[in-house]
Amino acid sequence: MKSEFKKIGLWGCLAETRVAKPVLTIASHLRDQGIEVACPSQDQIPKKLKDIPTYGEDDLPLKVDLIMAIGGDGTLLRAARSVAKQGVPLLGINLGRLGFLTDVSPEKMLDTIDAILSGNFVAEDRLMLEA
Repeated sequence: MKSEFKKIGLWGCLAETRVAKPVLTIASHLRDQGIEVACPSQDQIPKKLKDIPTYGEDDLPLKVDLIMAIGGDGTLLRAARSVAKQGVPLLGINLGRLGFLTDVSPEKMLDTIDAILSGNFVAEDRLMLEA
């Protein structure tokens, strides 16, 4: 089955090695399957990730079909604020401590990504509170 996701945004603090390494692994895995990747613009992007196109945080959801937030729950919440108005699906990959919202572990991330790309997923709508 061909994936409905043609371009995927990889959202995380790329200046942190603990985030940059999984992002690089995911980017390589996606590119091997013919899927384009993009990241939000950041001041410090590691050299190995310099060839990934970047967009402003508000623009990235307009350019991709799915966003993967790689980090902790805070990373997912920050990404959620940017994607909420666009309705872009969001997947959280947990590199933090708790992982209450980001429930995909680094050990299972590639298997989970493959399942999603093959259409084996259930999308859940979430509410966002505004004050």
